[in-house]
Amino acid sequence: MLPMNAIRHPLVSVMIPYYNCEQYIAETIASVEAQHYPNIEIIIVNDGSSEESAAFLAGLLESKPAIRLAAQNNRGVAAARNHAARLAKGEYFLFLDADDQILPGYIQKSVEILESNPDYKLVYPQAEFFDAKEDLWQLPPYEGIKSLLTGNCFPSSVSMHRSADFKTLGGFDETLTTHEDWDFWIRLLSGGGKVYQIPEVLFRYRKRRDGSSLIDSLEHNRKQKQEDLQRVYEKHSSLFLQHELGYWNHLQTLAQNWQLAADNKKLQEQSAADQKHNRQLQADLSQALQQTDTLQQQSTDLRQQLDSLRQEKHKLEQTVAELNKRIQHEVRNFAKYKGLLTVKTFKPLVKTEQAISSANRYRKLFRDLIKEKGSIGKAYQTCRHTYKASGIRAVKSLLRQQNLDLQAVEALSIDNARDGFVILATKHTRYIAQLVGNALKKVDIQSTILFDMPKEGYSNKWHIVICPQMFETLPPHYLAFQMEQSVSSRWFTEAYFQRLHRAAHVFDYSITNIAYLQEHRLPFKKLHYLPVGMLSPLSQNQSQDFEFDVAFYGDPSCERRQLFLQKLSEKFSVKVISEVFGDELHDLLKKAKIVVNIHYYENALLETTRIYECLSLNKLVVSEQGSDQHEHSELENIVDFVEIDDIEAMIARIGYWLNHADQFDTRLQAIADFQQQPDKFQFYFYRFLLSQDLIDFETFYRLCSNYIKPQGDFWCLSLPESISRRQDFDRDNHYDIWVFPGLRHNIGWVGSGLSYKFMMRVAEDLGLPHVTICEDDVLFNNTFEQRYTHIKQTLSATNEPWDVYSGLIADLSEKTDISQSAIHSDKENFYGINRLVSMVFNIYNHSVYSKIYSWNENDRLFHNTIDRYIEQHGGIQGVITSPFLVGHKEDLFSTLWEKQNTIYKEMIARSQNLLDKKIAELNQD
Repeated sequence: MLPMNAIRHPLVSVMIPYYNCEQYIAETIASVEAQHYPNIEIIIVNDGSSEESAAFLAGLLESKPAIRLAAQNNRGVAAARNHAARLAKGEYFLFLDADDQILPGYIQKSVEILESNPDYKLVYPQAEFFDAKEDLWQLPPYEGIKSLLTGNCFPSSVSMHRSADFKTLGGFDETLTTHEDWDFWIRLLSGGGKVYQIPEVLFRYRKRRDGSSLIDSLEHNRKQKQEDLQRVYEKHSSLFLQHELGYWNHLQTLAQNWQLAADNKKLQEQSAADQKHNRQLQADLSQALQQTDTLQQQSTDLRQQLDSLRQEKHKLEQTVAELNKRIQHEVRNFAKYKGLLTVKTFKPLVKTEQAISSANRYRKLFRDLIKEKGSIGKAYQTCRHTYKASGIRAVKSLLRQQNLDLQAVEALSIDNARDGFVILATKHTRYIAQLVGNALKKVDIQSTILFDMPKEGYSNKWHIVICPQMFETLPPHYLAFQMEQSVSSRWFTEAYFQRLHRAAHVFDYSITNIAYLQEHRLPFKKLHYLPVGMLSPLSQNQSQDFEFDVAFYGDPSCERRQLFLQKLSEKFSVKVISEVFGDELHDLLKKAKIVVNIHYYENALLETTRIYECLSLNKLVVSEQGSDQHEHSELENIVDFVEIDDIEAMIARIGYWLNHADQFDTRLQAIADFQQQPDKFQFYFYRFLLSQDLIDFETFYRLCSNYIKPQGDFWCLSLPESISRRQDFDRDNHYDIWVFPGLRHNIGWVGSGLSYKFMMRVAEDLGLPHVTICEDDVLFNNTFEQRYTHIKQTLSATNEPWDVYSGLIADLSEKTDISQSAIHSDKENFYGINRLVSMVFNIYNHSVYSKIYSWNENDRLFHNTIDRYIEQHGGIQGVITSPFLVGHKEDLFSTLWEKQNTIYKEMIARSQNLLDKKIAELNQD
């Protein structure tokens, strides 16, 4: 054998068929890249993997331009290997499965052998199992062609041979599902030629823990294995007979070999289990002996400690007796001198020291308030106002809460994002990236779209990362746009959850997904609902010549999509579009009259990205319903939905649109009109920017107020992200209450104030004489409907002035004044009240709208919560009845204060008792 530096370095083609193997492919590629041999090309053929798996592979190879990637529909491993071979340019071929590995030095040693020995047609190494099983792979020796005819001797995935031989023989037989490698080796060696096994373990065959390795799958599919075995025999029958191997004799020999292999495997497994059990018993015995020694030593130590403690106890008893005598003596002496000046002076000094310590702490908090307000004068006036209203304790509470709120803002703040965002996306999510970029542009925030990490690395700007699991490295500061479907857990690994936890905030397009993320401990404050919406119309032309009836774009490899597409192709001209993005994708979609949306998973969420992208192109969409269909009512008359799995219904609807030109044009016009409607993506994205102080309230109201279309004058404030609270409220909503999607802020009570400011502006714009607003933790009792109807009718009919009727007071103050009201009714007694502290249920008269929306959201001091603002606002006339009209649910979580609502139970009971007491005193007078 010649040394390596004495021979040439012909090109070696390493070819890897890939099918849904994203869990292992990176390790396989790395094992090839670690080879010592200097002249290697890598070719990977994607054999119709799922859309997600294909996207993972494409993302992985974006940083490896030297690796060639090809794709085909799912046709099996033989076809994938042949496809790779047609692209290969190497003098030597090496096929490697996507989950296996070769060790450094294998290619170099194989080339040396083949270069030095022209008679050798095949080189392969010793092999070992790894992963679920770790052991040597006992390959049968090659002892001439007859030994090969009695069973395959070589690993299908790693034997090296000359490319010229492969091409001469026509590659693998693609009609064989199994044994295609055995068939090829027979053809390769039937005319003679030597085989060399490198006496060194240089190949690692993965035994998967889920039992999906090729060898395991063959053992589970004996029928297919036998059919392919018979076909191989028929192809080479003369050769088998030449070596006195008749089919039935040969089959019997193989069956015996299979049974021996199975028996051997069982014996090996039993032996391994027995060895493991013995090792465990030995470990348990050793541990038990160690524990016995430890316990004996501890027992000895404890006895010594007990003796020592007894001695110390005796000494302490003596010391205590002596100290008691001294104390009695000192008490008698102190009684004589307690009137001295030094004793009288000492107590005030202690109190003074404590006061100085407290003053220093509040002085620091006051300095923080000065920074927030901008001047000493404004900070002083704020404290002075609070002191006059509620006393010194309220001032201290204000300063402490101010400090906590500033800490909360700092923990979640991305205010330096005013300098602009970087949007990091994959090619599959280009539409979402454009959606975000366009929204930022409208509010004069710059953005840049990237599809990979720059060579110089990420900048320190805030990044919005769409599908963060698709990137090998993430920026230092990022927001995550989570777009996987929680109906499948394949992407929701521990590593992915860690990436979501590291994000400053997490967007998700689905309420169903948000509930799943909350169940997996993503904090409420980080999660933001951000549904997909319409991009500015990408196509203005409705009438054009179409080349296809139907287009489908996405991953067509899964079984249910293939079934749909096969049935559709029998009736219509169908264009399947895959791995095409951007303008090229849009050009193809425009050539189809109808686009179909077929789910990858049976119970999938609605694929709104695909649907809205098609609607932005003014395409008519026929789609399966999603398992979260109730979240997308706005699409009901825009997209033509059919039941899940109903292929015949989809065919019928496509036929209807193709055969009714007038209705087709009418639907396209409806889509064009829908494009001009207020967009929910814009509302929720600007809602997030408002929560981060990246836009102000007036900008938000100007851009988003037309999205809010209240029904009636009874509204509920509820955050979409508070899933359990909203579901609980929906169960109790028997009164057609319209739900307003509340606004948010890093400081919870600021978000609440912004919500009421927004709703009061909307109520005024609509010209409502009054509006009832409750929160989603309200409790309606059995008498609510009857009492509410009467109270509302009374307030609507009265000519007496009133501003706010309060259905519940959470924290009634002793200083509250209760007075007789001029509003009268035969069923309820109305009382005037000068302090209103609760937002759970109120009726707001039109006279108070402007007073409430004048609330200043930039005053971030604790006294400025919206309920305190209403309480302290001069001139607001409150009205109340007793008992309270509604209650407050105790078993729900407060999104404002992040505590259970049980904190209010005693407060409300105390408030009801105090109100009744004050009414009784009023009636006595």
